[in-house]
Amino acid sequence: ATVILSWVVRLCGAVQLVLRALIWFAPSRNYLAPHLLTGMLLVLALLTLAMLGLRSRARWPLAAFTILWSLALPAFGFRHATVLVGPQHWIIRLTHLIMGVVAIALGQTLAKHILQRCEAAR
Repeated sequence: ATVILSWVVRLCGAVQLVLRALIWFAPSRNYLAPHLLTGMLLVLALLTLAMLGLRSRARWPLAAFTILWSLALPAFGFRHATVLVGPQHWIIRLTHLIMGVVAIALGQTLAKHILQRCEAAR
């Protein structure tokens, strides 16, 4: 399950980055719905990985932080369009992008620790 979730995080993360770029550079098209859908799938995969991390006792602080980050990412994403509207909005967009990249990294790091923990238990 960990390997599959890790791939879900990778694929959704890559799709998210492409969709975010399209939203920025081709705003006349509606890429928001697929961005929201793959974002929610990414968050669900992260939350599931975090639960597996807690269950396997693989770096529980990392797993707990991943849960918090997974909840903060969509909360920020749904609100970011209304924050710092105007010429400085690029700061909010960049923050959301960085949060997404960190989420992908958290998922990959946590998956690595879960797999290492499972190997050590054998």
